[in-house]
Amino acid sequence: MPPMSDAAKKPSRLNSVIAFLVTSVLLVLPAIFRPPDFGGVAICMSKRMFNVSCPGCGLTRSVTATMHLDFVAALRMHLFGPILMGVIGALWALSLPGLLTGRSSLPDPNSRWVSFAAMGLITGLVGYWVLRLLAGWLPP
Repeated sequence: MPPMSDAAKKPSRLNSVIAFLVTSVLLVLPAIFRPPDFGGVAICMSKRMFNVSCPGCGLTRSVTATMHLDFVAALRMHLFGPILMGVIGALWALSLPGLLTGRSSLPDPNSRWVSFAAMGLITGLVGYWVLRLLAGWLPP
């Protein structure tokens, strides 16, 4: 396989536009909407099919509580809600220079540290899920 040119290695302005649009939606929607209290009706397919909460149970409510600045409720629902919104906010901020100057500040998704960070988040999410299952800390 021939080596990639420098132009092919650099994130394009299109990457910044896409990152900006996606992260903007992910920041605005939870700030506008708040999921209702479903009164015990499970919308999680894992909960419905196997009666076991999934690793993301409570994450949607945690994210929306974070965006409404209700951090106590956010942390009660899921520890990763504020963390996830922090990562999305950081990616949104990193996409701005690419929009304005054409020189992207976004991290290379193929870089080693991005892979380690993603694996760390996934491992933390699964570990937190197991802890919540064993301790009975899952939200209703």
